[in-house]
Amino acid sequence: MSTTLLIDSFSEENVQERTELKSGAAAGSSSLDVRSIEGYEVGQTIYVGQLSRDGIEKAVIAALPNETTITLSLALELSHGLYEPVTSVVGSKVRVYRAPNVDGSQPTGDAYIVLGMRELDPDQTATYYTDPDGSSAYWYRRTFYDPTRNVETDLADSYPVRGDDFKHYASVNEIREAAGFRDAYNLRDSDIDQQRRFAESELNASLAAAYTTPFDPVPSLVHDLTVQLAAALLLVAQYSGAAQYRAQLKDVRDRIKAYGTKDGSITDDDGNDLGTGGGVSGYPDSSASRMFTVDQRF
Repeated sequence: MSTTLLIDSFSEENVQERTELKSGAAAGSSSLDVRSIEGYEVGQTIYVGQLSRDGIEKAVIAALPNETTITLSLALELSHGLYEPVTSVVGSKVRVYRAPNVDGSQPTGDAYIVLGMRELDPDQTATYYTDPDGSSAYWYRRTFYDPTRNVETDLADSYPVRGDDFKHYASVNEIREAAGFRDAYNLRDSDIDQQRRFAESELNASLAAAYTTPFDPVPSLVHDLTVQLAAALLLVAQYSGAAQYRAQLKDVRDRIKAYGTKDGSITDDDGNDLGTGGGVSGYPDSSASRMFTVDQRF
């Protein structure tokens, strides 16, 4: 089993300062003309361009010669236009910590040890980190770290996440797309992942009487239901329960309930029914005999 963590690339505790370009910066330039350098420091990592978008690039501050100029340690590889943001961060790397699960409750901070580290994905809303040995036997936290300056965010600022015991039924990007948030860069992957986890838990609980859950491998129908349910949950959460999205959520839940009571069949890729014999079958299914008649007394 493995656990993949979704870490917001630019969480609040990692972002330090924001400014913007006063004039464009050509590829090959080692200087930035910005609105203000207030809060910026020599040695800091900065990102030039829109966060979590294509065209962003990482740089390091070499000098701050005046109130509106940032000199870079290396020349830019890309061109950047007027008003593009320039963002400084605590660290350009994610440091992942792991602690053993003891009794199901969140471990104390001193139980965590460093598991590994990886570079931020600045052009993505989230940076992914996979623990190949991960499972619910572990809890995880993360920090943002700058190995050059030996600066790190506080471990207590990150929320503990318990590992998974089964692979997810759908991807975050599929749910984002289904909910109509493909270009909503301010919507964090972790927010979508939360709704995905709610959807998977609800599916497993609703279908457990008729099927072996969690599903492994994941049937196409379960994948589709997960995307639809998570997207509906996300829309209800984002739009404070707007009537049209509540109706959409109810429709998906009714479909899931029908499969849980064997009014429908979930099959594998070869068409084999995955049901365990649970749920209700029989009349009014025209292919089955009546389970009881009106003249019987109970």
